Amino acid sequence: MSVDQLRDAAHKLERKSRSEALFSMVGCTLVFAWSARLVLHPQLMLTPDQWTAASLWSVRLGCALICVGAVYEVYRAVKKIWSPPLAPQASLETTVRSYRIRLENRRDRFRNFWNYKALWLFLLGAVLAAAPRLIVPYFPGRQYLLEVAPLGVLLVLWLIAVAVLRKRVQRKLRQEIEQLRAFEREYQA
Repeated sequence: MSVDQLRDAAHKLERKSRSEALFSMVGCTLVFAWSARLVLHPQLMLTPDQWTAASLWSVRLGCALICVGAVYEVYRAVKKIWSPPLAPQASLETTVRSYRIRLENRRDRFRNFWNYKALWLFLLGAVLAAAPRLIVPYFPGRQYLLEVAPLGVLLVLWLIAVAVLRKRVQRKLRQEIEQLRAFEREYQA
């Protein structure tokens, strides 16, 4: 890997990181708006025969947790976007350090995926918001399973996709970190 290739890779990773943060901000802002609407009007999520005080508060609390997770994710994205950009003609040492930090942060984010705070807020909020719809006493067992089956299939497919994509990204990051280490050994000698 040459010096110019390293600079190009560092700038490309920085642009990719910023565009992912921007995409995350837009998506979380939309999720926040939807959830805030449901916090104010939980009746929109339930049929009139399910309007009990407990079910309305469950929807409100679940959507509030989703709002908190969305705000936290927007905060993280803004922090990432507002970090100082890498200068186009930065020194080699600065470029290598910036590239290494971004690679390691990305690797740690994928490695510690299940320790991610906003993910747990989203999942817990979704469970609380959906609980009144899932606990329905008037559905016969078989029909209830047919109603919930598409959600279960989508959840399983999402988990498989996350696992596959996570492995692929981790493998690519590992290769890039190894290339960076080889570059550092080559230029230190």
